Amino acid sequence: MLRITPIPTNNDEPGLRLEGRLIGPWVDELERAVEATAASPATLHLDLSRVQFVDAQGVALLQRLQDHGVILERVTPFVEELLRSRFA
Repeated sequence: MLRITPIPTNNDEPGLRLEGRLIGPWVDELERAVEATAASPATLHLDLSRVQFVDAQGVALLQRLQDHGVILERVTPFVEELLRSRFA
């Protein structure tokens, strides 16, 4: 399960806090939430501090979002390593 919560950021840009596991159907749910939240991906902040696990599909989405300017914040060492590997 993945909880996606809108959060304020310091500069009034949109933000989302993710909690749980970014896997399977939750990957598509995050993609829809990003599209609904941000007018431009470059203004969106994702707080990943409470993400416990990310599957290959989730890593691929986070990498695409990051490539389009989404700011990944408070990334755990586990998720950071997955993103660095770019295995997806």
